[in-house]
Amino acid sequence: MKIRKWMYLFWVGLMLAACAPIPAAVAVSPTVQPAALAAATVTASPPPGWLDQPLHNVKNGESFSLRDLQGKVVLVNGIATWCPTCFKESRYLKTLSEQYASRNDFAIVTLGFDMKEDDEVIQSYAGQFGFNWRFAIPPLMVYREIGNTYGALYLDPTLSPMFIIDRQGNVHPYNLGTKTLDDIRQKLDPILLDESA
Repeated sequence: MKIRKWMYLFWVGLMLAACAPIPAAVAVSPTVQPAALAAATVTASPPPGWLDQPLHNVKNGESFSLRDLQGKVVLVNGIATWCPTCFKESRYLKTLSEQYASRNDFAIVTLGFDMKEDDEVIQSYAGQFGFNWRFAIPPLMVYREIGNTYGALYLDPTLSPMFIIDRQGNVHPYNLGTKTLDDIRQKLDPILLDESA
């Protein structure tokens, strides 16, 4: 029993060490209401290294990186299959994928942020609900860099972490918290319309 407790504390410490201290602007409890989280705005930053990391599309076995999609506007969100907020947001993304199906300059990539869920679980989730875009489980380096760059809360799927990558590869983190379809479009559409971005 003592060994289990020690191992648990070791892994918790390791995960905490992998993420930089949370900036004061986003150092809030996960139970804070979405309106309060909206104040935790993170601005666009230079293209990070996690865009180059190889990913594996669990739906068809395709290997790709987010950098491979440069030239497109890419919406990236983090989920867990047990998360009701994630499911609601994924349904919005399904609507977006249908509305923008004719565009060849837009892509959606969903990252599984629960390290206990494997390819089979994520593949079953996407297939069951007809989510027809790329799903991948990111390598540990991606988790670390997201946590270090944007704060550990961006690794919590229940807070609806979302990023929009413009055509030049610049990452625009979306504010944490529950989003509606209109909220997502208000963030996405200006980037899609800006041909220089």
